[in-house]
Amino acid sequence: MKNNQLQAETASYQSEEIYRSIIERITDSIIVLDKNWRFTYINSSAGQNLGPSSANLLGQFIWDELPQANTRQLREASEKAMAEQQYFYYEQFSNIYKVWFEYHIYPSPDGLTIIFRDINARKKREEDANKLARRNEMIIDMMPDNFIFSDEELNILDVNPAICRDSGFSRQELLNIKISDFDAKLSGEEIKENRKNISHTGNFLFDTKTKTKNGNIVDKEVTVTKMKIDGQTFYASFSRDISESVKREAEIKKSNERFELIGRTTQDALWEVEIETGNRWANEMHQRMYGVKKFDAVPDSKEWEERIHPEERQRVIDSLDAALKSGKDKWQEEYRFNADNRGWIYIYDRTYIVYDEDEKAVRMLGSMMDITDLKKAKETLHSMEQEILNQKVQEQKKLSRAIINTQEKERDHIGRELHDNVNQILAGARLYLSMAGKQNETTKELVKYPMELLDSSIDEIRLLTHKHATPKRDVDLKELVQTLLDHLDKTTNIKTNFVYKVAGKIIGDDLKINIYRILQEQINNITKHAAPKNAGISILADNDIIKIMIKDDGKGFDVNQKREGIGFSNMSNRIDSFNGEMVIKSTPGKGCDIQIKIPY
Repeated sequence: MKNNQLQAETASYQSEEIYRSIIERITDSIIVLDKNWRFTYINSSAGQNLGPSSANLLGQFIWDELPQANTRQLREASEKAMAEQQYFYYEQFSNIYKVWFEYHIYPSPDGLTIIFRDINARKKREEDANKLARRNEMIIDMMPDNFIFSDEELNILDVNPAICRDSGFSRQELLNIKISDFDAKLSGEEIKENRKNISHTGNFLFDTKTKTKNGNIVDKEVTVTKMKIDGQTFYASFSRDISESVKREAEIKKSNERFELIGRTTQDALWEVEIETGNRWANEMHQRMYGVKKFDAVPDSKEWEERIHPEERQRVIDSLDAALKSGKDKWQEEYRFNADNRGWIYIYDRTYIVYDEDEKAVRMLGSMMDITDLKKAKETLHSMEQEILNQKVQEQKKLSRAIINTQEKERDHIGRELHDNVNQILAGARLYLSMAGKQNETTKELVKYPMELLDSSIDEIRLLTHKHATPKRDVDLKELVQTLLDHLDKTTNIKTNFVYKVAGKIIGDDLKINIYRILQEQINNITKHAAPKNAGISILADNDIIKIMIKDDGKGFDVNQKREGIGFSNMSNRIDSFNGEMVIKSTPGKGCDIQIKIPY
């Protein structure tokens, strides 16, 4: 009997040890109290929470040992659980440990078992979740987009203030209707059909129209998201008013249609390029110019450069680069372009450059106008104007020659009048004076000087008559010039040289006379002003051009200095009247060289 009792006590002790070992491994804090509120057991976890003195608490009255500030709620709950013999649970923030604890109180007739654990991490998660929920609720309430929360049957379960403000309906009014009652475009079945697309896309975006309380129809862009809550399916819809966007898109569409129409009807090659992306657009005329179809890829800038005429390519490229670097918003150039359908054509290129706020070029729009026909018309017009101008010039030169011929005739007439009339009168006067002088010596002495004056006048008139008299029409030019040089040899100390090579060439009488007068004028200039030792004249015929060179080694002069007299002017007028040209080369002290070219 004693052995059986001993075995039973041993088994009980072993069972209690096993039980105690299991309890000690539990991380929750466990306190066991008897019905007199005294500690009968404290596990190691509870001991750590109660502090180093917890080992001395067994048998002690709990309400004397724990701080009152932290045990009032625990005492009330424990007494209530003991009195009612009911499980009791509550949560409490410990001001001592600055953490949250949850308490599980299990009563029995013999006492209480209190299990408590640190739930600070859970509380923080709950607090964070509550903050997030409050923040999300605040965001939805403050967001300008309209929000509707609905179920599968399209019942509206919640809305935000924005949709009430925009629609004119109160929150309660919206909660009493379905989404299909609110939509002015889609039926209930169409809305549900749209929602079927959400399952595999995550959300669904579409456009619709909604009704306001006052009957207005508003264009809306709607995003719908599907969600599962407690096994039930709900939908969150976010929408915004896109009425202005729809209007703008309609206007842009009309504008684009007008632009496309202009692009089809204009003869200009229109193009546009986004510089950063390289995206390009061009009308049909532009594409035809490159030999591609309207919807083919728009040729790039490299091909444009390669089609510019090689003689003008670098100039055009440099000009465009300079416009971009200087920030100009407009660029224009004319150049030859190798069009696929016409070969080389003339292009008038006008380009507008768009810059962003950082003054960086982002877009270019241009118009390439084929001005080949215009160029040809201008060239034809210019040619006609030039021809008319040349005709006027030639008419003027003919008039000049007519005036020169008239002057020549007048000079010849004056020369002959002087020779035939004036000289005869002077000769008659000398004869009478000579006869009077023979009457007596006194008279002879008196008329001697007047007779000398008359002789001198007669000689001067003969010389003047020789200069003014027009050479005979059939006289040889070489003989005329030689006569001028022979007279220069006789009357001055100037040595002359004459070269004449016009063999087999026929020079008209008018041109002969004018060449003679030109040379006569320059010989007169040499005699009066140059004081040279040598002078020379060359007359050559080459390829229907008469080349005349007059040189001397006299004083020379500054060709840029204004000169008095009309000698060179007379020469120039005569040369110009025959479409000739004259070049005068001279410097002070180095003589004069005159080169004349006259077509014949």
